[in-house]
Amino acid sequence: MSLRREAGMLRRNETAPEFTLRDLDGGEWRLSDQSEDVLVLTWIRGEW
Repeated sequence: MSLRREAGMLRRNETAPEFTLRDLDGGEWRLSDQSEDVLVLTWIRGEW
């Protein structure tokens, strides 16, 4: 499921679901917060 589709399922002021997108280098994008119409993604750097 794509991030766009996953994010589109959120209702306004709904608690963000916990999910993580990982890249091949071990980095991660996490959905960390959602309020009003804003989604906050947190980047966690993997091994370089």
